[in-house]
Amino acid sequence: PSEPIQVGDELALIAHDGMVAGDLPVLRNGDRAALTLLWQGSGNMPGLILSDAEGRWSVVMPAPSGSHDALTRDWRAALIPADAHTGVAEARLPDSTVIARWAVEALPLQTEIPAMDQVSGAVFPGVGELIGYSGMGKDVSLAEAPQLTLIWQAGAASIETSYTVFVQLLDSEGRVMAQSDSLPDNGARPTTGWRAGKVIADPHTLQWNPGAAAGEATLIAGLYDAATGLRVPL
Repeated sequence: PSEPIQVGDELALIAHDGMVAGDLPVLRNGDRAALTLLWQGSGNMPGLILSDAEGRWSVVMPAPSGSHDALTRDWRAALIPADAHTGVAEARLPDSTVIARWAVEALPLQTEIPAMDQVSGAVFPGVGELIGYSGMGKDVSLAEAPQLTLIWQAGAASIETSYTVFVQLLDSEGRVMAQSDSLPDNGARPTTGWRAGKVIADPHTLQWNPGAAAGEATLIAGLYDAATGLRVPL
């Protein structure tokens, strides 16, 4: 802000990295709206509200707990809801002062299941189903990067974790020959933005590891939490 924003008698917001006008950062369903704030004073840092400018949804950006210094850097974040509409998201102080805005581009809800080469039907509880895949046959060459597209369908529950998809080719001893790790649809369809019944086409290009050799291989795919490394169980 051009001048400190007083929040109570003993706290002021003296700086932040949010934008309120001009070319606003673009977010989509399930993306994180993040802010860095700098507070001065000894008062309690307030919670912020992230909401649609037209009042169609709102979520809390909670304040950190515990004591803080007289000069404190504060990181806040909240997810754009999976069912958010196209519009503008605003972060507000308790007195409704807008300190940041983002342009929200809503993703369409695709529910039609496309034709595919191989059916899977593997269910990941709390996330959804890997319906199948297309694009990689029974024979692959070490001279080319294998490519395939996974087809997912979201389950009924909302997903609070942004999971990473992994695809691997394992040799007969279980060693990884080739792999791909990415957020769904190369980051364009994070699991935090999946809505019930949504169908997601998720392309992958596997990279061969140096020790890969000719022979039989097993293709596997799944999801994991990048923050912990834990896989989502079937």
